[in-house]
Amino acid sequence: AVSGNRLDAVAATCETDESWALRTAGHGFRSGGQPHTGSSSFSAYHDLDEADEATDEAKAVKSDDDFAVMQLAEPIEVFAGRTLTIAAYVRTTETAQIALRSRVFASNEDVPFRFCHGTKMAAFTDGWQRIECFATIPTGCDRLSVEVVALLPDQDCEALVDDIAVTPGGAENPVEIALKESGQTAFGFGSSVAVRSADSANPVTVLRILPSGVPQTYARLHKAGYCVLSDLGASLSCSGSETGLEFVSEGCEGLQFVMPIDAAGGLLIAEGAASKFASVAVQSTFDAQRVLFGSYATRAMLQFDAVVKVAGVTGGGLYRVSMEAGKVSLVLGFRNQRQQAGAHVRNAEDAQAEGRPGDALDQLAQLFEDVPMDSESLTKAQRLRVELLSAQANEVAALRSDLEEADFFKTRGGFERVASGVDELVALYGAHNVEDLSDAEALRSKALERLVDLDQATHAPQRERLTALADAFGLVGQQALQKIVSDYILRHLNGK
Repeated sequence: AVSGNRLDAVAATCETDESWALRTAGHGFRSGGQPHTGSSSFSAYHDLDEADEATDEAKAVKSDDDFAVMQLAEPIEVFAGRTLTIAAYVRTTETAQIALRSRVFASNEDVPFRFCHGTKMAAFTDGWQRIECFATIPTGCDRLSVEVVALLPDQDCEALVDDIAVTPGGAENPVEIALKESGQTAFGFGSSVAVRSADSANPVTVLRILPSGVPQTYARLHKAGYCVLSDLGASLSCSGSETGLEFVSEGCEGLQFVMPIDAAGGLLIAEGAASKFASVAVQSTFDAQRVLFGSYATRAMLQFDAVVKVAGVTGGGLYRVSMEAGKVSLVLGFRNQRQQAGAHVRNAEDAQAEGRPGDALDQLAQLFEDVPMDSESLTKAQRLRVELLSAQANEVAALRSDLEEADFFKTRGGFERVASGVDELVALYGAHNVEDLSDAEALRSKALERLVDLDQATHAPQRERLTALADAFGLVGQQALQKIVSDYILRHLNGK
């Protein structure tokens, strides 16, 4: 009996499984293990002889699991700001390891944040030992579930748990940092932290922070989505800065930021601190020092001390960004960048109104490459760029129509208008801003070829007539006149 235990006797004593979801994931736990007190405990181990696994193939699939997870069947009600101690007695054999955790969330299913923090995964081979962890309930959360996780690397190992208690009090471990400029808030407890935006309709900037790379022993647990920082004994400190948040983790190979899939829609990266931003495939691995994601109230940027390897993965309605770094800045305030982006948009609008589309596109390119942090400015810039490029496409289409007409009627003036029109287009927009420069240049080349063909057709009879005249001058000894005519043929009639 534990004074103040929030778990009822049935759940706390682990005599029966009626209050627990013993097979939440992996092999799961089973009732009937050697007890710490009473007549039974919950035990996790490899069991390849179950009736529902009659085939060798099923047994092979089962043997691939090397972990087990159990949870309370029904979470208990808790209050934000209160601290609770979660304790249990555990023991392991052979290579098994076990950890005790609390999983805290809101009963309102529309609130997406989930927090999980507990003890380090460890072996307890010297008999039953008491372990405990603490949970200071974050703002907005009102439910707590107890979770026990075991690693089972070998066939003969076993992990057991008994006599579980949730009691008021304990070592407080809250995280709550509100940022004035962006209105966003980092909150959670222990090493479990999320970032909430100021937009109630789109509240998630970062859903959770997990380890990215893990030792091989944790690989399947991590792949199944049940590995958290505390399993590795990793810490996660969070502090506020002038423009955002600073995260530092010790005890893990790198961090993984989990966001809603919508965050991938605004993904841009810069390879260096002064490099230009560029788009990259959402699901890919890349080198970067800055990674920009989200939109409007959830716009944020991951920034590292140096260029690191980063991987983006989608799945399950989430976007996961893993980085080979344990220290990262999450930039959330972009006041200066927003001002610069707004200035670029205004300059581009002025250039468009003054008939300088190339200058307008240059201003927009600077916005996209240097300060793409403000979603509102980005939207305006993208709309303006579409207008400018649509006008450009219309001009190219008109030139193509002119070329077809000139080709049909074989008019020299038409071919000349196309050739000069392409030159004017490139001068007006700048070669780097012509969306399909090769197509425009092909129009000009074709028009010039047609002009040469026309000239060749016109020059042939003239060349033949003047050549005969030059020959006649030569026959009567008028070499000076013969030279004048011959030179004219060479200069103007492609003479040989």
